[in-house]
Amino acid sequence: MNMTVHSIKVGSRFMFGRYGVKNENPRPVIWLKTDEDCRMITEDAIDYICFDAKEPQNENIRIRYIGNCQYKLSNLLCLLNSDGEQWYRPAHLADTPPNVRNTNRWEEYENHYGFLYHFEDYEIESILPDSITIGGEAVTSLIRLPIAEEILGPRCFKLFRRKGIRPKASEDMDLNRGHTRLSNNSYVDFWLADYISPDNGSREGYASIISRSGSVDIKKPAESSGVRPVCRLKGDTPAILADDGIYRIQPYQVKQNIFTEDELMNFLGIK
Repeated sequence: MNMTVHSIKVGSRFMFGRYGVKNENPRPVIWLKTDEDCRMITEDAIDYICFDAKEPQNENIRIRYIGNCQYKLSNLLCLLNSDGEQWYRPAHLADTPPNVRNTNRWEEYENHYGFLYHFEDYEIESILPDSITIGGEAVTSLIRLPIAEEILGPRCFKLFRRKGIRPKASEDMDLNRGHTRLSNNSYVDFWLADYISPDNGSREGYASIISRSGSVDIKKPAESSGVRPVCRLKGDTPAILADDGIYRIQPYQVKQNIFTEDELMNFLGIK
């Protein structure tokens, strides 16, 4: 039976791409279809790392010690949209990579491969650039973090009107981030793209998360939280249903790479 991603119901499970907490041991990524626009969110939290590293040379003293809460400038956005072995490119003059000097040594990822490194060419080609508005500015990328209104409230993803919002740790995260004490039986907090506009000085510069209890909370960007990526597939992408009840993107010939590293940087406004 010929199917497309658009024709498959919201809530269905898809398997595409591979990611590993350790570079040498990637695991298949399981996604859930969130809405009729063919957006997907990972079923589990696939890792537990910082949003952005501390920036010791930043003029803003707060950013020096807690990291940068601006999603467009975050290390995590750059990691998620790279298909290279070396993903890090400075987003601004004071930027620093998430290494052992600038974040918790257990969650540093400067030397990790880009999130898209283990994706097949046809899988990457099936993903559409997607835009969200953060602080009045549009940010466009292939892979992104969710925003708060997609998880909670009247405008949330259709998926979450009938399914719980709290993810658990992937088996890979459970095995390789064991020091977090978050297992695949535990609910995991995860990063949002929105950053909180301060209502008092004590909240300034913090990034947003969905907490383990399922509410919006905050963390310092240089601290660690779960990663639960979102992407949007082309609706006419061919899909097949495997015997395990999980859909796959049907492999097809890719004529050319439609989204290069330089194009990504142009999308993000990073030169």
